[in-house]
Amino acid sequence: MKVCHVVYDLAPGGYQRLLLDLLPCLMDSGVDAQVVCLTASADLADSFAARGIPVHRLDKSNGSPLGFLRSLRRTLGQLRPDVVQTHGFSAGLWGKVCSLGLATGRIETVHEEAGWMKPVRRKWIHRVCLPVTGRMVAVSQAVKTSLMEREGISEDRIVVIPN
Repeated sequence: MKVCHVVYDLAPGGYQRLLLDLLPCLMDSGVDAQVVCLTASADLADSFAARGIPVHRLDKSNGSPLGFLRSLRRTLGQLRPDVVQTHGFSAGLWGKVCSLGLATGRIETVHEEAGWMKPVRRKWIHRVCLPVTGRMVAVSQAVKTSLMEREGISEDRIVVIPN
């Protein structure tokens, strides 16, 4: 199984460290794990490479938004993952949009409650794409409660995996 983890950046932080620790174990069990980083900020890219985890870096800040979306779509199309797992609001939003139409499952991991307070147009795009998200992973019960109360996501679509 090929799983593509889409992240906003690889700066030293929570989900970045989680992936750095988790992906080698998944790879040892036969999962083909890859990381797509939306920004050029990839401080931990060498650490991922040292553990044999491929990192595909894009530059969301360089050029037009449509160029970035085409680049992400092309990258996901070339990787042909069985599952696209996103981490964080921006990665969740753009990862879902760019994986539409690909034969892939989608899992969105929500690491914080604050990420849901984004501009209205992004929240609208996110809500439109929710039906194509197979499961949502909340990193705490508080995040799960927030997703249910603020976003109206049904409890059976959310799984809590504390990190």
